[in-house]
Amino acid sequence: MFATMALLLLGVACTNEKYEDFVGSNNTADKVSFFVEPLTRAGETTFDTGDAIGVFASTTSDGTLNSTGNYADNAKYAYASGSFIHTGSGISTPNLPGSTVTYYAVYPFAEQRTPQFSFTVNTDQTTYDAYTKSDLMLAKATASASSQKVPLRFDHVMSRLLIDASALGLYQGTYSIEVICQKATMDVNLQQQTVESKSDVKRIKPCGDGDHHFKVILPPQTLNKANVTATLHINGKSASKSVIMYSSVDLRPGTSVELKLREKNGEYYFY
Repeated sequence: MFATMALLLLGVACTNEKYEDFVGSNNTADKVSFFVEPLTRAGETTFDTGDAIGVFASTTSDGTLNSTGNYADNAKYAYASGSFIHTGSGISTPNLPGSTVTYYAVYPFAEQRTPQFSFTVNTDQTTYDAYTKSDLMLAKATASASSQKVPLRFDHVMSRLLIDASALGLYQGTYSIEVICQKATMDVNLQQQTVESKSDVKRIKPCGDGDHHFKVILPPQTLNKANVTATLHINGKSASKSVIMYSSVDLRPGTSVELKLREKNGEYYFY
């Protein structure tokens, strides 16, 4: 099973797609729609109109997904008026009295996705759209085959790293940061319900989060003590500065960690 993940304040108002892409969809009685189940923990998951998810469905008794040929394969649903509604043919309620259907949902939507896929965070997260579309989220629900509205409880697979650079004493806009991510990709298997970070070194530009503050979505991993975890680029200086971890920090699924960027004797550290 997917590990239970705390839903923290990732500030996720997930990115919009054009409303026109699905405004003509009919939320008819023979089609399944989905809604986000209220949270029972501190935090929130919010969606904006047009946010798209891919939904797989299995009518087998144990909810098994095949590589192809499932009851639904990556059906595109978009958020509107509190529900996810289909953007194309949708998922019909099956004529299976007394049976159940298992649904698997993935945010963000991607074309040609299968139950086994790899997901890599965006290397340029400077825009809010690219930042939120790095926030992989998964949901699973089993419902009666006759259910027309199915609740989904999304779990954040990724971690959020917050950076506070306010103590550097630099003017806003005169510097930039790149995070060196040792594991930028997640392997996901919906059938086996496993997620795993894998080695895939990327340099990632974070999203601005107010004056001298930044945020970036990363797969779960450990930022080891003494490792170079970022580079600092200061305008007017030819060489970038390495930012070293002062102590080790674990980035866990669904959690948010803040690091303070400080300078000491000409060296730069994350505390």
